[in-house]
Amino acid sequence: METTHADSFFQTDEARAKAAQRARERDNVLGAPSRLSTKVLAVIPDAHSPAKYVFVAEAGGHAKHIRIDATPTAASSQPFKRPVAKSYIGHTAPCTALLHLPDNQVTASDGEAQGAGLLITGSWDKTIKVWDVQSGECLATGALHDDFVKSLVWVPSAGSRTSGFVVSGSSDSSARVWDISDVRSTGELKCVAVVRAHTRGIESLAYLPHLDLLLTGSSESSVRVWEIDSKGNASEKREPFWGHDTSIYALVWDDNAECLWTASADKHARQFAVTQAAEGLIFTEDLKVEHPDYVQCIVPLHGLGLFATGCRDGLVRLFDQATGQLREELQGHYDAVSGVAAHGHTLVSVSLDGTLRLWDVTPSGLARHDEEQRKFRQQLDTPSTPTTAQPVLDDDELAELEALMEDD
Repeated sequence: METTHADSFFQTDEARAKAAQRARERDNVLGAPSRLSTKVLAVIPDAHSPAKYVFVAEAGGHAKHIRIDATPTAASSQPFKRPVAKSYIGHTAPCTALLHLPDNQVTASDGEAQGAGLLITGSWDKTIKVWDVQSGECLATGALHDDFVKSLVWVPSAGSRTSGFVVSGSSDSSARVWDISDVRSTGELKCVAVVRAHTRGIESLAYLPHLDLLLTGSSESSVRVWEIDSKGNASEKREPFWGHDTSIYALVWDDNAECLWTASADKHARQFAVTQAAEGLIFTEDLKVEHPDYVQCIVPLHGLGLFATGCRDGLVRLFDQATGQLREELQGHYDAVSGVAAHGHTLVSVSLDGTLRLWDVTPSGLARHDEEQRKFRQQLDTPSTPTTAQPVLDDDELAELEALMEDD
């Protein structure tokens, strides 16, 4: 006689207990999670209303504009679905990079400039796309890279906020400089320059406003420094800087502290002072913090003296900006943390687990998180009693079993 319930014979009680624990980890509500349709690969704040909205990039090829100030009306044991203001659908592969360029001339019906301007996205389909934020219309597509687009940054002309260039970094080891000034009127996206110097893919980009310079970070572990002129032409300003041992996943310029934050696959996050001297640009390491796995992303938390990192081990960590001391580990994600964004006292994190989570990083908020995480760890440490599944028998099998018992 053969059973029709395979799990009854091919899964032990121990395996079922582990599966139940994984399910509890997956279904936790730490950080008030919002579950999206696919893995989340990047997050940036809405430049107009960062306390209300963020943009996210998904592995399904979509970008979304999500309202984050909406909260559950009551405590919930399930992830909360936050409102999606707009979806940007057009990429044919994972969407991996985001850039929001606000347009103060575009306002919402209530007069608030929420989500106005242009959204630029980069994808594994080797393209960048320019979208109207409010309508969701794709205005233009640039398809000149030969490999994945991994990063985007805005380089203003002569410090201007209204004119400049979009720069895209790619796994093809190049950065391209795009003129988008006519994109609304003509739908034209012009590539005006190509930057080639790295020997491996460009993972990250940053603009230094006080020096009017562009930084490119690569998987070969170097940072290169460029000047972009008024026509978009790029010239390298110094020899490459080798501040990490391998891929540099994030370069974040901090206007408040006037320093550069970096995150790397060498399992370190670093802080550098960047100064101009007679001999050229100088990078001085002021801080280095070690992690147990790749550091995917980093963001300073202004006004709190902290910075946050997202790690491949699924944890968000908070460190003291002055000393590098670990202050907090925020547990909730159960896969690699792929992006972090901050506004005021709220930290937003996204992950390959497909969730977006919000963290109150004030002292009282962290104390509350500590208590929630303590209770959650207690639940995980309490072994669940596995229910042994019983074989499911059809009518013929039951009759056969009865016959056997009668024979005995």
